[in-house]
Amino acid sequence: MAEIASGMVLRLADDASVQHVGDGAVVLLARSGQLYTCNGTTEAFLDKVDGARSLDQIVDLLSDEFEVDKAML
Repeated sequence: MAEIASGMVLRLADDASVQHVGDGAVVLLARSGQLYTCNGTTEAFLDKVDGARSLDQIVDLLSDEFEVDKAML
């Protein structure tokens, strides 16, 4: 697996869709049919992966949202 650089802009794969359910989300990969359940923290991360923000920017937003040090994320 490749390392993600902190300045890299992140986006979901073209075949990935996220649906919010209860206290989390599910991610469906259409090509493979794989379905992943996500907790609220992962849901918050995925909400910020928009093809415009870098990993650093997402970490900044999550740090503020969850009131934790960036090193914890």
